[in-house]
Amino acid sequence: MKVYMERILIKESYDFDDLLLIPRLSDVNSREEVDLSINLKDILQLKIPVIASPMKGIVGTDLINKIAELGGVGLLHRFYKENETNEWKSDINLIKGSYNFGFAIGLQEKEERILYGLDSGAKIICIDVANGYLGSVREAVSNLRNFIDKYNYKCLLMAGNVVTVSGSWTLINRGADLIRVGIGSGQLCTTRKYTGVGVPQLSALLECSGRMYKYRKSNNSFLLADGGIRHSGDAVKALACGADLLVLGSMLGKAYESAHNGIIYGMASRMLQEEYYHGVKSVEGIEKIQEKTQSLEEIISELIWGIKSAFTYLDANTTEDLRKNASFVRISK
Repeated sequence: MKVYMERILIKESYDFDDLLLIPRLSDVNSREEVDLSINLKDILQLKIPVIASPMKGIVGTDLINKIAELGGVGLLHRFYKENETNEWKSDINLIKGSYNFGFAIGLQEKEERILYGLDSGAKIICIDVANGYLGSVREAVSNLRNFIDKYNYKCLLMAGNVVTVSGSWTLINRGADLIRVGIGSGQLCTTRKYTGVGVPQLSALLECSGRMYKYRKSNNSFLLADGGIRHSGDAVKALACGADLLVLGSMLGKAYESAHNGIIYGMASRMLQEEYYHGVKSVEGIEKIQEKTQSLEEIISELIWGIKSAFTYLDANTTEDLRKNASFVRISK
């Protein structure tokens, strides 16, 4: 029995609704004084730390172009069938005029698509796999890093998803620039329910950022809060806990520019599997009805102003200031 008990780590872990930030005396008197821009290895400069997740049915060409205009970056999803390569290329052509864009690939992606996306000027290539602990993901990161460097593409490599120091360290060590943190935290994700696997999102970010800070900085890598952000308060907490960038998915489903026709769904949902794979294996996502009610510009503006407002409470001009000044109180249940 003792052997089994040693494997059980019992400690408090926190999600977005478990903590609040404590205000402090501040000399940041206006939201206009807050700078949320971020430079990603001189490859991609963003005015806002926002990435639109590569979710089919939400993040399409219109949304990617618009979010680039607003200072963020969007990723084209990978769920095109084999006979839809021309459609995929057509969509890449519709967005490659944007300075900021990226695209997602699977583990078995054809080299033709990878080359076409990179040659079109993509700033991010995302290995879009939910489980960043797989040996196949580690191998894919290493191979793609070598390919990018060999042919001197100015492109960032994104991989994940992880929730621990060992997971993030391994992906960084293999050559990933952007690490997706979050398992089961997405609003359309049911991984925690059906697998029993995951870590509450704020604790996952604290784990991956705090103990990895010096190593990440020396490798110039960045952490992404991927999943579960519903509003600006969640975004601020994620940044305070170590996220460099915010990955938004279902939150953008209410945008007029989103790509759905009234239903949004997770990338491991029954709906996507039936559409893309013509068969269902492990269902780890849901579908829900979603009305389009706001422009993307309105959604992002509300998000950013909320974040900047929080910074004035924390005497923070930058995200780095926020992390230095942030302290939390736990909400009693």
